[in-house]
Amino acid sequence: MRTLTEQEFQDEFLIHKELSPGRQYRTFTAMIGRPDDTPITVVLKEMNEKRAAVYEALCAMWNPYIAETYEVIKVDERYIAVTEYICANGSDKETLTLSEYVSRHGTLDKKAALSVCVQICEGLEEFHKQGFVHRDLKPDNIMISDCTGDSPKIKICPIRPLSERSVIRRPKRYPQTPRAALIYILSAVF
Repeated sequence: MRTLTEQEFQDEFLIHKELSPGRQYRTFTAMIGRPDDTPITVVLKEMNEKRAAVYEALCAMWNPYIAETYEVIKVDERYIAVTEYICANGSDKETLTLSEYVSRHGTLDKKAALSVCVQICEGLEEFHKQGFVHRDLKPDNIMISDCTGDSPKIKICPIRPLSERSVIRRPKRYPQTPRAALIYILSAVF
């Protein structure tokens, strides 16, 4: 984890837009511009120390279906995760959630729905291998990264640490197995 002063942070990151106004921990889009690099857009997420430790662990993980965490920095007493900005390639809208995609294009056909399900399962499998569970999987936390082919390509966003305290006790009306939970969630979209 890098430690920066407020001035060093402002010199490295050009804040573009706040995505979560009014919340305790804010989220921004920003540009990183170093003299030897092409500027790139990233998402900056403020968080507490405990959540920063989770994002620090995510830095070592890569999967094509999970939003990448580049690094966690400490700025004075704030912790900020620098994560991938997921642009919807092939869309007239810069960012696009799975919910928004379905609202615009209608229900996915069977082949596209199966492709999205496989991508979600492969992303979740990587989370679980690394000791994480999502705990908030829903169409609004699944971003479309490419919608130029027959079926959209996705990336899963925010997660939480897997621990004894984070085990979910679902009400009886909800599915009790991971596979059933995935079917339940996806049935709302497909």
